[in-house]
Amino acid sequence: MKPSPLFSPRSGAIPNYSRRRKLTILLPAVLILCLSPRPAPGQYAGGSGAPENPFLISDPNHLNAIGNHPEHWDNNFKLIADIDLSRFTGTDFNIIGRYNGLPGHPENFPFSGVFDGNGHRIFNFNYEVIKGYSIGLFGYVKGTDAKIKNLTLVDPNLTVEKGSFVGCLVGYLESGSITNCGADDGGVIGIVANVGGLIGWNEKGKVKHCFSGGYVKGSSYTGGLVGYNDGEISHCNTVGFAEGIERVGGLAGINRENGVISHCQARSNVNGNKTVGGLVGSNRGKIVNSYAGGEVKSKGIAGGLAGYSSKYHGNPATISCCWATGNIEGMDGVGGLVGSNADTTIRFCYAGGDVSGQESVGGLIGRNNGLISYCYAKGKVDGTSGVGGLMGGNYGINFLCYWDINTSGQTESAGGKGRTTAQMKSAANYQGWGYEPIWAIDEGNDYPHFIWENLPGELISTPLPTYGGGKGTEADPFEIYTAEQLNTLGACEKHWDKHFKLVNDIDLDGYNKSTFHIIGFPFTGVFEGHDYTINNFTYETTYESYVGLFGEVLGDNSIIRNLRLSDPNISVDWGEYIGSLAGKLSSGHIQGCRVDRGFVTGRQNVGGLVGLCEYGTIHQCFAEAEVTGDKFFIGGLVGYIEEGMIVESVTAGSVSGPWGTHGGLVGTNDSGTIDKCSSTSNVSGTNNGVGGLAGTNSGVITGSFASGAVEGQLYAGGLAGFNRGAITNCYAAGLVEGDERVGGLVGYHRNGFNSIINNCYATGDVSGRAYVGGLVGYDNYGAISNCYATGSVSGNYSLGGLVGYNDYGAISNCYATGTLTGVYDQDYLGGLVGRNYGDISNCYATGSVDGDKYLGGLVGMSSGSITNCYAAGSVTGGDLSSSLGGLCGRNHGINGIISQSYATGSVTGSDDSRSLGGLCGNNWEGTIFQCYAAGAVTGGVDSYRLGGLCGRNYIGTISQSYAIGAVEGDFDVGGFCGENLEGIGIISRCFWDIETGGPDNGLGTPLPTVLMQTAATFIDAGWDFTTPVWFIRQQEYPRLWWEGPKADLKLAPQTLNCRSQG
Repeated sequence: MKPSPLFSPRSGAIPNYSRRRKLTILLPAVLILCLSPRPAPGQYAGGSGAPENPFLISDPNHLNAIGNHPEHWDNNFKLIADIDLSRFTGTDFNIIGRYNGLPGHPENFPFSGVFDGNGHRIFNFNYEVIKGYSIGLFGYVKGTDAKIKNLTLVDPNLTVEKGSFVGCLVGYLESGSITNCGADDGGVIGIVANVGGLIGWNEKGKVKHCFSGGYVKGSSYTGGLVGYNDGEISHCNTVGFAEGIERVGGLAGINRENGVISHCQARSNVNGNKTVGGLVGSNRGKIVNSYAGGEVKSKGIAGGLAGYSSKYHGNPATISCCWATGNIEGMDGVGGLVGSNADTTIRFCYAGGDVSGQESVGGLIGRNNGLISYCYAKGKVDGTSGVGGLMGGNYGINFLCYWDINTSGQTESAGGKGRTTAQMKSAANYQGWGYEPIWAIDEGNDYPHFIWENLPGELISTPLPTYGGGKGTEADPFEIYTAEQLNTLGACEKHWDKHFKLVNDIDLDGYNKSTFHIIGFPFTGVFEGHDYTINNFTYETTYESYVGLFGEVLGDNSIIRNLRLSDPNISVDWGEYIGSLAGKLSSGHIQGCRVDRGFVTGRQNVGGLVGLCEYGTIHQCFAEAEVTGDKFFIGGLVGYIEEGMIVESVTAGSVSGPWGTHGGLVGTNDSGTIDKCSSTSNVSGTNNGVGGLAGTNSGVITGSFASGAVEGQLYAGGLAGFNRGAITNCYAAGLVEGDERVGGLVGYHRNGFNSIINNCYATGDVSGRAYVGGLVGYDNYGAISNCYATGSVSGNYSLGGLVGYNDYGAISNCYATGTLTGVYDQDYLGGLVGRNYGDISNCYATGSVDGDKYLGGLVGMSSGSITNCYAAGSVTGGDLSSSLGGLCGRNHGINGIISQSYATGSVTGSDDSRSLGGLCGNNWEGTIFQCYAAGAVTGGVDSYRLGGLCGRNYIGTISQSYAIGAVEGDFDVGGFCGENLEGIGIISRCFWDIETGGPDNGLGTPLPTVLMQTAATFIDAGWDFTTPVWFIRQQEYPRLWWEGPKADLKLAPQTLNCRSQG
């Protein structure tokens, strides 16, 4: 691309239209009268308004009359003399075109015709109003054929205290064109928005070859030429002064997403509170071949060309072939070219002014999060923190950018490469700049300049490299033999879409951040490694993003394949998208690549192989590295995956950082797929989401496992710290430690689209403070099925062998065998679930439970449903323990329902223990139906409320249930129930064995063993032996139908069905 010639501020070559001067041309009145056409009756100097016979305007009255005749606003007009409007003051003049500030308002009426100034001038247009909208000589202009051309306003003065859309020529330009128009001197003043020296608001119009040279003051969207631009501005210039509160620019206050500014210059001095720029205050569109040379002062963001630049709703913003030379003063985000660049692409630009500020101060960019390439800065830079010769802060990309370490006074920068003044004036130090005919340099005497600036110098020209052979095609790829050839590829953007193959091992020892060129911003071609190795790739910097051997790999056809990295050392203190192979993978493919040993360090989106995988595919890759990150999204293979796929890949090594979303394979899986992957990496973090395979998951993980140790705070899991997606056919085997919501497989399982855990298991021991589970720490409305956990669980609040806290989730066909141990404040411990508010069905637990209050062989406390479940482990409480049950410690509330379930483990409390039951310790307003208990219940000294089935029944209902275990205690002890408070609770059709059980306290029906083993006893009581619910065999107690004939237990995730013991 070769930009069109414009002007050279350094050579003084300025377009003629910028040299307009006030001229007072006095023509004798008689001459005017002789030359003027015959005026139209009563209003103009002649004409019919047709294109070939326009209305003629020769005096102030004619011009003022246009505003009184809206019926003429679609006609044609021509000025045939200079006009002085000084007789009109206040609101005397009739503005042409009306817009009241509301789109579609019936009073809106635009000028849609043609006004040809014919090279004449209008002097002293004055207008002053307290409140107004669309204030200008023309208030409102609209229409594809609407035109205002060849007109100059001299010394216009507009004052508007309240309102919007203010410009001395046009207040609101919705569409149409303004050509060869300008304003000399004068001022446009208002505490209003959308104020411009010539045009207040340009929505879809075209403004060409225009100028403004006065004083402009507004609030927001204030510009020397245009306040608000969403149209086209080309070949325009300003001088003078622009002042406002925010979004203030020498040419335009804001350039919106559809706005294009080209071949323009602004030499206006600009002052504002925040977001102030020499050319534009804020940019969301395109700026090309433009220049700013005025001084810029701001109490916030400030830039020599643009204060702030960013894309809008996916619409890319670009700045290219531009430069700024004015001095800049600001506070936070101050740059010689752009103060703060959110995500704009800036290419072929330079800045030469001195820059001073407080924080994030740079010679070119104050703070960068976009792509900067082929740029340089040479001005002096001063600041307090975050100060750099090129950039003050950088989370974006910079490619082949430089700054002068001598003139800037800065030896460090958040991006770019520092050079001495002598080096900056030598073409040899601009590798890669000569592939397009844009730059020239006066060797040894000056910095690079654009060829159209017409300054002394020779074109910087670089022949395209040939590497070690090949043509760069699929059939004949370029061949890379040496480190120098690889580095040359990084500097040749023209070849980033070609095919390459590595034909030798390469050692990059000796290359560093200052000398190595990262490949591709983006790389869209194919790189075949042929299993050769690149050794000792080292890149250490403070501020930089998109760091890797490849910066970004982009496109469905982009591939990196069969490439090995050995001992890479990537260290970026303040940057994101960091990986040893690629900073970012976007819709591309990486296959058969590996990293052996090495270190990768960054701020966030950091991976052993790739920092960010966005819609890309990674297949059969391996990484063994120490990966660390200062913030979020840190993974052994990939930091963050968004709707991409990782298949058959493995990691080892370690992942760590002071925050969270750390995973052995992936920091965060956002709607992506992880299939048949594994990690043995140890993972540690101190914030949300730390997992052995994935820190957080909202996608799909299937057929994968993790075996490394996991240490975190909130949301720590052996496989995933946080899950809102689907996890199937997976397992975790590592030790897991954390504080809250800690699980052997998943720390926090939260409801989301397709949020399930199925056919999974965990075998590692798990410890934490609260919400700790052998499989899942906290289940929030999620589904868990066909899963098991065997590791021991310890903590002090809401612990479960499978799930620590079930918050309205569904758990089915699951089991747990690990022991539960409470440590200090030991409440809500269950062999399967600590606290349950959801549904549990077809599950069992066999591990022992040891704690303080609300302890159950299956569930510590339940306010949900428990169906077709059993528990076989012992339950033990210490002194003052309460609510201990063989199946459930406390069944609470009307939603607490236990049905067709049983417990066989013993329940033991110490001195002063209370509410102990073989099935349920305390049934508080809950329901127990068709259940039984067989374990012994024992309390210590002064223990009370002990029962073979239930310790205490408080306003609850117990029916069709029985107990056979021994019961021992001091007070309120019963073979079936210890206490049924004041007879409020209901105990119906229930039995207990008087020979094996405890004493008779009148609760439940005591029977000898022979009758307890007789079907008629229960059938006569209405128990269901036909549906069936129960069955009974000779000389045995009744059994639940789902138990079936006993056989050896053989359960695996793929075949798990806890309704059967066979």
